[in-house]
Amino acid sequence: MKLPASTVASRAKKKAVAKAKAKPKAKAKAKPKAKAKPKAKAKKRAPTKRKKLPQGHLEPTTPEGGTKPFINLDPDTVRTLAAHGLTNQQIADALQINVKTLSANRERSVEILEAMRLGRAQGISAVTNAFFKQAVNGSYAHGRLYLINKAGWKERVENVHKGGITISIDQDDDDL
Repeated sequence: MKLPASTVASRAKKKAVAKAKAKPKAKAKAKPKAKAKPKAKAKKRAPTKRKKLPQGHLEPTTPEGGTKPFINLDPDTVRTLAAHGLTNQQIADALQINVKTLSANRERSVEILEAMRLGRAQGISAVTNAFFKQAVNGSYAHGRLYLINKAGWKERVENVHKGGITISIDQDDDDL
């Protein structure tokens, strides 16, 4: 059943008046800022036990006046690992330390830095010598690579075509 238009209009007017009396119109407010999520409280961790390190690899010590202990590395061990072609991450893993600790020792100790440089040079030298011996002993692949990399040798690839090519085109009279 449809209500007359005057009844619908009067009801709407009554609702609007009731709303106006109930709440005075407030000024437009800016959108409230999103509240920051409360930070989770940090859990207290139980102290961890230090791993026993292989004897002769690492010696934990405390620097004079320092509060944080640091690890002294054995330069001979570092040189040997570097000579085997290991990356910094692999050397750190072999010494059971973090790669950042290895980097800190390299920056702090010229002896460690030189051990890594010398070890890498010795590794490259050993491989180069073995490769050179193979080239001198008649290995074609080793000799070829040696000449390309050390003597500026370039291989030329020549494409030679022998024989002729015959091309025949058939045309129908209808295509003309």
